[in-house]
Amino acid sequence: MKIVFVDHSVLHAREFLSPKERNYAFHWMDKNKNLLVRWDNAPYHPKINSFPHHKHKKGKITESHEISIEEVIKYIESGFNEK
Repeated sequence: MKIVFVDHSVLHAREFLSPKERNYAFHWMDKNKNLLVRWDNAPYHPKINSFPHHKHKKGKITESHEISIEEVIKYIESGFNEK
């Protein structure tokens, strides 16, 4: 799914759900296609305490929790309200 917001930032959302697993990636970019935040649970960072859940922001990979599209949109909306 691709969502374009009023500030022209874009959220790409991918989610796979089965009875045994859930894989997700929510990739938010500014209007110039620079990464703002990406949340995902790809199993690439086992040293993160919240493995496999993690977040990419400002060139760093940090802990995160299992997140839903609704939580991501609330996070993005909260940024719009700060402007």
